Amino acid sequence: GTLKVYVYDVHPKWSSSLLALNMQQCRGSIFSAEVFIHEQLLVSPMLTLDPDEADLFFIPFYASCFLSSNFVKPGPGWPDNDVDIGKTFRAVRSVVSHVASAYPYYNRSSGSDHVLALTSDWGSCL
Repeated sequence: GTLKVYVYDVHPKWSSSLLALNMQQCRGSIFSAEVFIHEQLLVSPMLTLDPDEADLFFIPFYASCFLSSNFVKPGPGWPDNDVDIGKTFRAVRSVVSHVASAYPYYNRSSGSDHVLALTSDWGSCL
């Protein structure tokens, strides 16, 4: 059969509300792939609205947008700012914890069938 992907409906603070910040990293850079992947999954024939049919589960979290909105010191923008990777790590942990506690699917597989798109070069640190 066809691969089926369920997309979680998470709080906008982890995804869509970050787009209102209108930062380059959210729409106009290579790091905006996490936004593009989310949007494309929502219109994909692979999308299922029934999580019991899903082969994979997508957790929308716009890490690059979040990371870029949490600089340690003010400045004109990357690379003149230092990022707060710890705050972003805590946000990733928070969204995954939310999914694990609010839905039965994460715990069923210990998260092995769950996907986050962390497209920033900082993604490996998270």
